[in-house]
Amino acid sequence: FERFETRMGLSGNTARRLLAGRDGRLWVGSNVGLYYWQSGTAGLINVPDSRGQRASADVNALAEAPDGRIWVGTNAGLFSKADDETILHPVRGRGAEDERLARLTIVGMLMDSDGQLWIDGSEGLLQLAELRSVTSCGESSCAPEVSLRSVGRELGLATEPVGANLMQDRRGRLWTQRYVIDPATRTVHELTRADGVDIGTAWFRSYTQTRDGLLLFGGNRGLLLVDPERFAPWDYQPPLVISELRIDGRLLPPLEWAEGLRLLPGQRSLNVEFAALDFSAPQRNQYRYRLTGFDQDWIATDSSRRLTSYNNLWPGRYQLQVQASNRAGQWVDEPLLLPLRVLPAFWQTGWFLTLVVLFTVALIVLGVRRHTARLRAHERVLEATVNLRTQQMQQAKEHAESALTQLQSAQQHLVAAEKMASLGQLVAGVAHEINTPLGTALTAASHLSDEVRGIQRKLDAHSLRQRELGDFLQMAQQAGELVNHNLTRAAQLVRSFKQVSADRSSDERREFVLADSLSDLCENLRLSWKPRLIGLELRCPPDLRLASYPGTLGQIITTLAGNALLHAYAPDQCGRLQIDVQAMDADKVRLIFSDDGQGIAETDLPRVFEPFYTTRRSEGCIGLGLHTAFNLVRARLGGQIEVYSVVGQGTRFVVEFSRVAPSEGPEKRGPRAQGSGPRRARAEGPD
Repeated sequence: FERFETRMGLSGNTARRLLAGRDGRLWVGSNVGLYYWQSGTAGLINVPDSRGQRASADVNALAEAPDGRIWVGTNAGLFSKADDETILHPVRGRGAEDERLARLTIVGMLMDSDGQLWIDGSEGLLQLAELRSVTSCGESSCAPEVSLRSVGRELGLATEPVGANLMQDRRGRLWTQRYVIDPATRTVHELTRADGVDIGTAWFRSYTQTRDGLLLFGGNRGLLLVDPERFAPWDYQPPLVISELRIDGRLLPPLEWAEGLRLLPGQRSLNVEFAALDFSAPQRNQYRYRLTGFDQDWIATDSSRRLTSYNNLWPGRYQLQVQASNRAGQWVDEPLLLPLRVLPAFWQTGWFLTLVVLFTVALIVLGVRRHTARLRAHERVLEATVNLRTQQMQQAKEHAESALTQLQSAQQHLVAAEKMASLGQLVAGVAHEINTPLGTALTAASHLSDEVRGIQRKLDAHSLRQRELGDFLQMAQQAGELVNHNLTRAAQLVRSFKQVSADRSSDERREFVLADSLSDLCENLRLSWKPRLIGLELRCPPDLRLASYPGTLGQIITTLAGNALLHAYAPDQCGRLQIDVQAMDADKVRLIFSDDGQGIAETDLPRVFEPFYTTRRSEGCIGLGLHTAFNLVRARLGGQIEVYSVVGQGTRFVVEFSRVAPSEGPEKRGPRAQGSGPRRARAEGPD
């Protein structure tokens, strides 16, 4: 061109990146998308996105692949356009890579000599790897599927742009105004003022490469010109020296520690200052040190604090090792070595420590002996005290055993009296009930005798009439029936009572039908409380046979009934008692005795089976009823008894025993506790 020409068509106000394509087109990245100009066109032509609209993203970087594909880096991700396409497609990845590409801000790109695309952006230096090539363009995307490799993070660089102005030299190294990166050796060299780089703030996209390979970077304070062929990384190995050494604050001349350093007894602190003689950028030198025999690992520090300090070291031999790096971060191969010997004070010597140990052992032995003597004296006192207490406990044991024997004897007498008292109640009830039919039969027989004598007189006087004879015969028939009915009733009561009393007196194991035995027992029980408004209901399988102790079973039910009459109901209160018998299996029987009375208080429930526990001791009760029933169930029937009660809702006793009772019962055990359901245990037995 002989003069500049103006080409219209750029909608935005900033042309941010220019790229001369291999096909002669000029690609222009602006703040409103991608444009191109080619010979023969009057103005710039916009490249729309995949939706057919003008892209609104800022185009910061452009790169052309060997196959003619244009890569476009924006502040909204990476886009691509094939050589034969007219629209831009967003570049996609797999899974999380897709979202990562979409939020990536790109400030610089480079297509290297091997066809690898390098990206500089918000995640640092990245290398693009193509996963799937494009064979045919679909309706939604014609861009290849790619993945990103974080090269900057692998090389230890921060996840921030490395300079944006990416260029490659003839050796394959990547250059920006800040770094030289060699992918082959995986090394990084930072460019600083020590390397001659002093252009102030570098401008993004202000860079170019000349035909002879020179690199140019622009900044606000000048232009940086680099000949990459003459560049070599800084590998200077600076000498490392001790610049100052102080003991307890006193400065020592070098002659005193040239062959090594000794700390005398009483010298407590050691301070050593060191320096690496690389003055090109001394603030970038790094240091680390350790005192062998004291430090476990290296202690890192920087150029602002080139000092190490140690205090109160224990006597022995040490060696101070110091290492430094040059401004490029390369550690010097040979560290600085300072031998150190700390001399002991007299109290730190071996012979003194031996004396201390011996003296300590002697004190320990003396103390142990004195303590042993005190222990033996105390042992003798304790032995005498134990003998005295043993004699006292033996006497107390003998008194307790005597009292227990007397208590057991009294308890047996009370239990026997309890059994006889319940049998006496049955006798009184049956006697009262038998008296009624016998009195009626006696009255009828007496009346019949009087009528017979009257008929005899009339018969002797020959004054008996036929009507009078008929009336007499009718009356005699009625009297006979009345006598027969009442005598039969009395005989039935006597027979039932005889069976109950025989079972109660002998208490021998025999086979019997449980329903018949309980029916006789219930009949007698009803007679014993006939004046009270208390009903008794029995439900039992009619063919259930047991080989057990009917007298014991009767005693248990009599005790439970008497306990309910005494504690569950007021004297004038009506109620209902119920006996339910269930055959659990071929060997077990369950008997449930329940009432609908006032129930048992929660505080009294756990103690109802204890002997002599009663809530009515002031009324003459002794508290052996339920204890007796508990012992009979466990010892005679070989079963168990449990009680459930809720105040105001009644009480339920559950007795489980075998159909065949044991000849001798098991050892007496405590009442079984129930952890859930209604409250358990009964307050006391009938007294």
